[in-house]
Amino acid sequence: VLHALHDLSEKELGEGKVYVHNNLSLYNVFFREKDVIGVLNWDYCKIGDKFEDLLYMLCHWLKLEQEEDREKKYSYSSRTF
Repeated sequence: VLHALHDLSEKELGEGKVYVHNNLSLYNVFFREKDVIGVLNWDYCKIGDKFEDLLYMLCHWLKLEQEEDREKKYSYSSRTF
């Protein structure tokens, strides 16, 4: 999906310029099994370098915390409203 967006926008904007989502966290990407079926939250979209989205994804999608730490941090029972 990301590659297709960058290819289409580069044709429109010119070589080296693409639309960058700029917030591709797991909360903004919807999957059906292993396929991406949607991307939400385009508020921070801008014209930029195609590697910006890739780097953002690598930073936010890699497992950097221990599983039990992440469960404590993001479980509903530990949140206060």
